[in-house]
Amino acid sequence: MSIATASRLTIAVLIVVGCATSKPPVTPPPSALDQPGQGSGPATGSLADRDRRPEDLVKPDPAPGAPTCALKPVYFGFNQSVLSEETRSTLRDNASCLVKLGSPPVIINGNCDERGTSEYNLVLGLKRAERTRQYLADMGVSLSSLTVNTLGKEAPVCTEANEACWSRCRRADLVR
Repeated sequence: MSIATASRLTIAVLIVVGCATSKPPVTPPPSALDQPGQGSGPATGSLADRDRRPEDLVKPDPAPGAPTCALKPVYFGFNQSVLSEETRSTLRDNASCLVKLGSPPVIINGNCDERGTSEYNLVLGLKRAERTRQYLADMGVSLSSLTVNTLGKEAPVCTEANEACWSRCRRADLVR
């Protein structure tokens, strides 16, 4: 056997052996779903929930007689973070609901339509979330229970390129 053939054979063996060694599995970072939940039953992120999708996980029912209400999104004009009278009316209803519930933690996500740069829409979404937060605080909701977030144009509720769709994307969502 020649030196060239032996070298090729050695390289081939090393490649095969190198490819055969397995690498440890990559563990994804923990998500909010991996945190222990409240209530009876298995905690979220337990083995019982591992094969479920997030939308399959059901929140525990509120205690009997506990007040419940739905938080509605509020909408903004094109290129604006000004609260219209309609927006204020919806926010008053949302504030009443949150005060009745004892000011639970709420995330306010500011959203924009697809027009404009990502950077511009992130800033505008943040302004919308901040204005919403301040108005809710002015209506009696604990400021410390309200967290603002901006999604810019990254979470549209529809994707048609028309005003009807764009007006639905220019919003602040309140998420409990």
